[in-house]
Amino acid sequence: MPDLNQRNPLLANYLIQNSLWWIEYAGLSGIRADTYA
Repeated sequence: MPDLNQRNPLLANYLIQNSLWWIEYAGLSGIRADTYA
């Protein structure tokens, strides 16, 4: 799994917009984004 640079404003915006799309599209009440160490 790649390490994403969330400090990049374009990537951060994409991740937020993608999460919002999934919440609206699938009718979710929330979304969980896990990471690994």
